[in-house]
Amino acid sequence: MPNEPYKFIVCYDIANSRVRSRLAERLKDFGVRVQFSVFELTVSLKRFDELLAALDRFEIDEGDSIAVYPVDSSFKSGVIRYGAVFDDGMDDVYII
Repeated sequence: MPNEPYKFIVCYDIANSRVRSRLAERLKDFGVRVQFSVFELTVSLKRFDELLAALDRFEIDEGDSIAVYPVDSSFKSGVIRYGAVFDDGMDDVYII
């Protein structure tokens, strides 16, 4: 269902304080901060698409990273990463 809310965790590692603050302020539009660099989101697919569009336009430095983890098993996409991407060899992510 397109209007059904889905849960996501957004984590980031941004070195520049100004950029990090701008990202945090933007993420507050979509969810709640649960730790310094971690946000929990409960959003519709439309809002999720808006989030991804905002992250696509966000400029981060080399070595910085943003990761969006789906929490709901009904959401069929994997982890979405921006910036420094590492291959951990894992195809699936389990959040406990």
